[in-house]
Amino acid sequence: MILVAFLTAVGGCGDDSGSSTDSSNGAATYHAESDPLKGFSYDSGKIPAGSPVQLDFKLAAGGNFTLDAASKDAGAGKFALDSKITMTANITSTVPGATYDGPIKGAPDIYIGISGSTTFDPLSIGQMATLTAMLTPSDLINLPLATLFGIPLMDGNLDLKLTGGSVTSTFSGVCTDGGKYSGTVATTGTLNIGGSTRATLN
Repeated sequence: MILVAFLTAVGGCGDDSGSSTDSSNGAATYHAESDPLKGFSYDSGKIPAGSPVQLDFKLAAGGNFTLDAASKDAGAGKFALDSKITMTANITSTVPGATYDGPIKGAPDIYIGISGSTTFDPLSIGQMATLTAMLTPSDLINLPLATLFGIPLMDGNLDLKLTGGSVTSTFSGVCTDGGKYSGTVATTGTLNIGGSTRATLN
C-alpha cells in the first residue's frame, strides 16, 4: 500500500486572496476563489522494487476553493472545496518474452474527485472553519496483462485501487482592510493506494 500525503497553504493579509465586497443591496457580500492544491505533484517511482512487473504513477492536482458570504450573520459564510487529482501511469515488464516499458495501454483517464463544504462566521478573525472530504474506495486500473503487452499467451492482471483517504482544508480570517476580507487556507490530505501485479507466460 502506498500512502501519499500533501500539505499546501495559501492566503494572507494584503495578498490577492482577499474577497471582493459588494454592498449595492445594502448587505455586504463576499466572494473569493483560489486553488489550494496548485503545484502538488507526486511520483511513486517504479514499484514494487525487484518485481518483474513494476508500476510508476504520477499524481497532479487542481481545482478551487470558494469563500462566500451573503451577509454578516453568524454562520452565513460558506467555505467549499471542489478539486480533483489526476493520475498517469507507466508500466515496466522484465518478464522474458514480454519486456515492456511505457504507458499502460487501454487504461482509462483517472480522476479522483475531492469535494466538501462547511460554514463559517463572516468577517471573523482567528476563528477556524474546517472541512473534511472523505475519499471513496474505488478501482483505478483493472486490466489483463495480455492486453497491456499485446501477448495473448501472457497470464496475469494489473490491479490498482484507491483504498481510502481524506483531504482537510481550513480557513481562518486574518484581517479586514479597505473593504476586503482576507484569510489563510491550509490543505492537508492522504491517499491510500494499493495494487498488485501477477505475470506468467503459458
